[in-house]
Amino acid sequence: MDDRLLSAQEVAALLNLKVCTVYDLVARGDLSASRFGRKLRIRPGAVDALVVAREQPEASHDTGGRMQRFE
Repeated sequence: MDDRLLSAQEVAALLNLKVCTVYDLVARGDLSASRFGRKLRIRPGAVDALVVAREQPEASHDTGGRMQRFE
């Protein structure tokens, strides 16, 4: 991905999530974002980091080989 800033709507489309889920990820600190006025902007690298983090198995939570859900 390039260094262009993404909107919450664009991130939702990339990850096949609802926009409210993107806002929840930001609120929980799972996805870093910046506010410019009332607009939320997300760096593509932050999206990549979220995907990589979600692919890593958590030591305290075994999914039994199943995919983790974005919540």
